[in-house]
Amino acid sequence: MAAQAERLPAGAIVGGDFRILERLGSGGMGIVYAAEQLSTGRRRALKVVRPELLRNESTRERFAREASISAAIESDHVVEVVSAGTDPSGTVWLAMELLSGESLASALKREGRFELERAAIVLNQIGDALGAAHRAGVVHRDLKPDNIFLTRPRRRDIDVTVKVLDFGIAKWADRSIRGTTDPIGSPYWMAPEQAEAGAPITARTDVWAFGLLAFRVLTGRIYWRCAKDPRPSLPAFLQELLLGPMSLASTRSAELGGAPLPSGFDDWFARCVHRRPEPRFPSGEIASMELSSVLDGRRTPGGLDTSWRDMAPTPPWGVSYAEPRRVAPTEPMQPRTPTPQAKVAPTEPMDPTPVPQGRVAPTELMDPAPVP
Repeated sequence: MAAQAERLPAGAIVGGDFRILERLGSGGMGIVYAAEQLSTGRRRALKVVRPELLRNESTRERFAREASISAAIESDHVVEVVSAGTDPSGTVWLAMELLSGESLASALKREGRFELERAAIVLNQIGDALGAAHRAGVVHRDLKPDNIFLTRPRRRDIDVTVKVLDFGIAKWADRSIRGTTDPIGSPYWMAPEQAEAGAPITARTDVWAFGLLAFRVLTGRIYWRCAKDPRPSLPAFLQELLLGPMSLASTRSAELGGAPLPSGFDDWFARCVHRRPEPRFPSGEIASMELSSVLDGRRTPGGLDTSWRDMAPTPPWGVSYAEPRRVAPTEPMQPRTPTPQAKVAPTEPMDPTPVPQGRVAPTELMDPAPVP
């Protein structure tokens, strides 16, 4: 795409309504330009999509339709999609509001982490965007710091406005990746089901990423141990994602030299990053409500507010909002392989009572792999 995008000089017209002004940057989906919308005179961000992501005409047309769906998400924290389409030459483009500021990734690289008050403001706005999208039946699939933009607020009571980018189009990049041997970019936010071909992708997939984002913003560290490697490999990451120990958030932060976490965060984080989707919070809205209670100190450590069950709507993908069974701190959070029965003489009847499993210390893994 780079070669094709470079042939869009200043003054080129895209979609009959957008005049290229200058190149702003590039990413996994394509090249972004500043452009003037001729029909309104306003400056827009114009993303020209890599052609290998959309290989035939019907796919390109479907992309344009689905990209436009994100315009229906009712949230001040989702970037406004103005238009999308395909030129006669086959160039696929997406026109959005032009933002001034920086990505969350850039801010965290410079500052390391956010103090609690600022972290709460940013995470609350991300949760608002996710909640609105999930109510509309839209799943992001690629929530990560690079797709979150911090811009100047229009309100005086906050110092930053958060905009979540690329709703409704990330799955096209995901499909392209599955069909190639190219390494995926920024995999640290992907959920286990995204590593399994054909696995259902729902709002709970975004909840997983939201939990990891909150950990990153509050601690200044990426949760995964392999992220400390200057040149981490994809196989090593997948091994940790699917089979490695899922330590408590506070335990992992201390191990990595990160900042301490507020009381109650461990329990919230465990609900976000359960390897099975079903025990996770059912939507970004619910996860955000619970996180707000943690960050402002309204939640009792180890407790779980279930009042949201009375107000939660039925999600468009038909997943139940039923509360998963909670377990005592000393009970394993995921079944282990049963302990083998003792051998008995052929004439002795087999005792059907299973051998009890050992007690799990509170600091043991949240989601252990099966015991060999």
